[in-house]
Amino acid sequence: MFEGMDQIATLAHEFERESYRIDQLIWDAMALRAGESALFCGFSNSTAWIKRAIDIGVEVSVVANNGLRAPELAGLTLNVVRGSTAMIPARDASYDAAIAFHYLHEVDPFFHATVVSELARVGKRCVIVEPGPPSDPIGIRIASLYARAKRELGQFENYHHIDYWRKLLALVKSDVAYQTFQFMRRPPRAAIRDTVALIIDMMAAEAAPEPYVAELRELAKRSDAQLVPQARLVIVGTAAGALLNTSAGTNYRDRLPEERHATTSAKPFVPPRVTAQGAPLPAAPPPATVPSFSRVYSPPDNEPEFPAIEPPAPAAAQIARNAFGLPAEPAARPRPVPPKPVVPSVSDSFGPPDDATDAAAEFGWEWETPEKSP
Repeated sequence: MFEGMDQIATLAHEFERESYRIDQLIWDAMALRAGESALFCGFSNSTAWIKRAIDIGVEVSVVANNGLRAPELAGLTLNVVRGSTAMIPARDASYDAAIAFHYLHEVDPFFHATVVSELARVGKRCVIVEPGPPSDPIGIRIASLYARAKRELGQFENYHHIDYWRKLLALVKSDVAYQTFQFMRRPPRAAIRDTVALIIDMMAAEAAPEPYVAELRELAKRSDAQLVPQARLVIVGTAAGALLNTSAGTNYRDRLPEERHATTSAKPFVPPRVTAQGAPLPAAPPPATVPSFSRVYSPPDNEPEFPAIEPPAPAAAQIARNAFGLPAEPAARPRPVPPKPVVPSVSDSFGPPDDATDAAAEFGWEWETPEKSP
């Protein structure tokens, strides 16, 4: 049993390291520096990123419809801009960076172009950070159910490929750089169950339709349920020729998992146990140790490496729909190709009529082309 728990702890530790790696890549792509000004929208999902930006010396502003500061931002030194992301009350290029952090997938797609245009207007550079679409069958189905449930509640949850965001930003910024950060480690099964349970609890709290919640519960019970973490997309748009920093120059986190989980190996001195007459007692059996996620794990030499996630096959989405009993999309019917029009040549234009041969035989005359005519 302990061996299995050791493996779970190792998987959790490896995936935590992977999550830290992805966060650092996103932080470097945003390239926020001390002394810059940044406008965040969608701050309810990115409080930790706002706090870190303030820590390194960025002047942070956030957009709020009601002008009130969110409870999560209490005590932070920042500016609250009262307005809408579709019409930001600020002059052109007021900020060094305007950032939509995990925000646009919760906005009505009808307004995506408007919001991106406004962020690009008020920011010298516009930064979009979004989750990528799911790439595994279970994840695709969960995202589909969640999006449909949110839509019936008048809300949105739509994930788009990086080209979608890149094209929107390219319409309003001259230069666009974009990156996809893909997870290479899978989370342990326990994390998958916890994630699905959290989604189910959220949907139930939002009064989502029961059929959607029931199907999610059935998906969570499947023995082959394996969620692949969604990739993270970062798209940065700037004016033509503007120089971009290649990294933030700072760490997103001050401590890595090894530093947070490190424990001292030194053991305090324990005097030997003796009887009343001074005779030593037999050594007490060591207490049973229950492995936890907080201790450092040292894998044996013969332990195989955890396999990296292979990129999904091009037809993964189609296979996923069939696997869950959904009707497969019909193959696109080939469009008929119209016949190429025949352009008559000069000789054809001045050729004999169809009945010229019969007329010559009956009346004894010969057809002459215009060149032969006097």
